[in-house]
Amino acid sequence: FGVPLVRSSVQSVGKPPPASKNWVDEGVVGIIKDQGVCGSCASFATTGTLESHYALAMHQTNSSIVPLSEQQLLDCDPTAACHGGNLDGGLPSGTFTYIKGNGLTSETVYPYEARNSATFNQRCKRDLLTPNNLVVQPGVVTGYTQINTGDYDTLLSAVGLLGPVATMIDGTTPAFRNYQSGVITGPCGTSTLHIVVIVGYGETADGIKYWLIKNSWGTGWGDKGYAKVERGTGGVGMCGINTLSWYPHVSVSSAVTTAAPTNNPPTVAPRSAAVVGSFTSQFSWGLLALAATIIISIRP
Repeated sequence: FGVPLVRSSVQSVGKPPPASKNWVDEGVVGIIKDQGVCGSCASFATTGTLESHYALAMHQTNSSIVPLSEQQLLDCDPTAACHGGNLDGGLPSGTFTYIKGNGLTSETVYPYEARNSATFNQRCKRDLLTPNNLVVQPGVVTGYTQINTGDYDTLLSAVGLLGPVATMIDGTTPAFRNYQSGVITGPCGTSTLHIVVIVGYGETADGIKYWLIKNSWGTGWGDKGYAKVERGTGGVGMCGINTLSWYPHVSVSSAVTTAAPTNNPPTVAPRSAAVVGSFTSQFSWGLLALAATIIISIRP
């Protein structure tokens, strides 16, 4: 694996971000997945971000990146949930905290079901969470950083210097739902009821600066699961992309990946426009979690 890295804060890097960055091209972004009819975008953004930060720390690329389990988060983390397509599945702040104390296994060991099958105390399959099955061991995630509203410079530095970042975004408008190519420049709202992963940034030939995002709606959405969203527009950003963002702190002194990797995403129910549209009125739990996150000081 080489010498593992400790990746925690923009300040610890001590240099300006590059003019452009594409973590996909650098081979440290996991496969595109599909959350299906479950409002589990926070869990998918958590695993998507952590897959990359763990790969960077362990010097992994492409086929050696093990897809992590969203279903473990949905079943075992009290801050994460899936209720019939509602986007009330919590925030990455909660899921990173859970992983810090409990670790995380692979998609292969704990497959995605796009549902909660029982009440919380009954649904966690703890027998699957043995040390040998855990890809990310407890303590490997040491904490997380939250980038607050409008802090564009910190977000740019985090993506450019440290790795992909989970971020809130408005996924309810046609400009986003129907995206196929190019750069989303509006019209777009700021109802940040969805969470995606920023995996890079750049500038088009005609001078439009953009964020490159990884969504969790399958490869049939957007440009094979990815999209470009205009950046540098001020305030909360285009589609609210600069509202709140998170990335994990990963410290790996010695770790062995024991779960077999797979490049085959789980089969889930296809996403419908009706499900996507339902996001606008389905975020009551998440808003409470958001309020709690803002007032709690974040430990490094």
